[in-house]
Amino acid sequence: IESPAGQDAVGVVHEMFSDEIFAYGSNNIVETIKVLMEANSVARSARLEATAAGEDPGKAVVDKMLARFKDQLDKGLKVPTMTLGFRIKDKERAKRELDEVHSLLRNVLDEHQPDLAAHLQREQIGGHEFLTFRLDGSMIPWEEIREKANDFDEDQFNEIKDAVSKLTVAIALGIEDEFVLLSVGASTDHLEKIGQGPTLADQPALKPIQQHAGERVVAISYVSKAFMESLGSPQKTMDDIAGGIEEALVQAKVDEDDRKTILDDVRALDLSKFMPVPGDVSAIAFLTSRGYEAYQYTNSKRPMMESDKPLTILNHVGGTPLVMLASRSKNGLDDYVKLVDWFKRVAGHAEKIAEKKADSDDWEKYQKIRGQGIELLERLDKANREQMFPALADGQGALVVDFTAKSQKWFEKMPPARKPLPMLELAFVASVNDAEKLREGLKTYIDAGKEAIKLAKEVHGEEMPKIKLPTPVVSDLEGGGKLYTYPLPKEWGLDPQVAINAGLTSTFGAVSWMPLTTERLLKDKPLEIDTSIKLDRPAAMVTHIEFAKSIDAIRPWINYGLDIATGKIKPQKGKDDEESDDSDPKPPEGPSPAMLQMGMIIPQVQQFLDVASAMKSATSVSYEENGMWVTHSETHIEDLK
Repeated sequence: IESPAGQDAVGVVHEMFSDEIFAYGSNNIVETIKVLMEANSVARSARLEATAAGEDPGKAVVDKMLARFKDQLDKGLKVPTMTLGFRIKDKERAKRELDEVHSLLRNVLDEHQPDLAAHLQREQIGGHEFLTFRLDGSMIPWEEIREKANDFDEDQFNEIKDAVSKLTVAIALGIEDEFVLLSVGASTDHLEKIGQGPTLADQPALKPIQQHAGERVVAISYVSKAFMESLGSPQKTMDDIAGGIEEALVQAKVDEDDRKTILDDVRALDLSKFMPVPGDVSAIAFLTSRGYEAYQYTNSKRPMMESDKPLTILNHVGGTPLVMLASRSKNGLDDYVKLVDWFKRVAGHAEKIAEKKADSDDWEKYQKIRGQGIELLERLDKANREQMFPALADGQGALVVDFTAKSQKWFEKMPPARKPLPMLELAFVASVNDAEKLREGLKTYIDAGKEAIKLAKEVHGEEMPKIKLPTPVVSDLEGGGKLYTYPLPKEWGLDPQVAINAGLTSTFGAVSWMPLTTERLLKDKPLEIDTSIKLDRPAAMVTHIEFAKSIDAIRPWINYGLDIATGKIKPQKGKDDEESDDSDPKPPEGPSPAMLQMGMIIPQVQQFLDVASAMKSATSVSYEENGMWVTHSETHIEDLK
């Protein structure tokens, strides 16, 4: 490192990571992902069919794979293209280092892999100097592989060998203008075209980010619709669900015709009504006096999200939550009705299959309670349509995490802390259009649950454990409304502050595991978080995370753990311990090596937490604007004082 050549190498690497970096993948990555995902689906299907037929799964996978991808093999396989670029200042120094890299690699190959050494070459590509390493599939030791490829017959093996032998891989490292380029692909043809033709900036998907070009930009990204679809889409999700169901049906030895009937019904469900449909995505991030801001734009479809009004539920997240996710979704009553009709159709076919497969005694028991079970489901369905959906029509909901509650001893057997420890609070809040209908709907749910327990008891008799739904303690909320608390059994030994509960006012409802949390959230309190983002605008989703405050909540637990480990806090004695013979106490031992090591580590942990607390918070708001979905986010950072 101290040699002149070493210093040059350090200098080049320092430049490479000190200014600008870019990375891109060619569109053949999409095709590769699609092939891999389809291959996974084909392999799974082949294994299932072979298992059902009592055949060799390995052989079945090979046969089906080759049949499905024969055209792909005939056309030839391609390595997807990836390119990295690093901006540099001293071009001549980088060229000297390229010579050094060439010399070092050549020496290593000559010594360890002389057959490959000749494939390391210096080339001119697009008028620029590159070090290249070109390989092809014919160099693979096919004879060794053939000895182990027991699932392939001779023709199949030769077919794959011929296709893969035509496969080429080219790795290139070089300097082009102001950049060090590293490329992996089937060839280096794309390097000939860098800087020529249309640019990414000309793509329509990048137009929205141009309005932020005057900012101190630190990052720009773009992902194509085709790539997003290859990763996930409603259709892909449906295929995965169907594949899982098919696997379960095969394991249950359901015959092929019945499997097809069920799977046809499953695939008939249109998930595009419930899931985002992928689109092009572009994003930009820039520095501000408070840290970073970013905008993401996408033309994807989000059918369940609603952003035409501000999120009033932000006044019911406690004012200063540690973590908060608030959103508004569309009231999908029509979609729910279609979903129920679909479920009935699938359930009907599943019931016919169950009748064939079930034991006669089990089927007879099922028939005795079938009518009552259907009646319960119909009551729940009616409650959903007539009570729950109208009661929650506004569609606002928020998940809240906080640490305001404290106690020295959260569990009976927990050694009491010297200072009160923060305890995790988790709650969910929802807007309410009709509190009375919500009460009626929830009562129907509870009554149906009690009857379901009775039905289960009739079927399983003494095998069924005793389940009794507790009766809540009802109290009035300050400002109106009711709080329903279900105290936990005393034998659990939890702090009395912990109790499953739910609260309901005329406009909002909340559930949590601490009554004080629910009471706090149901009070109207404006959001008081430190952010520069406008959150009172029409939006579909708002998120916020307080990193520094979370660290402050974790610190006491770290100190508590250290106090126990070092003996400053003694574990509580049980009855057996109290009755033990202490007449001959052992002399106290000195600090163990582990304690000494911990004494050195803890200050480092505290220092790390100090540095991490420089990141104060992260906030984002998502909304629809001019046919695009926009996510505006801020990461708030403050230097340590």
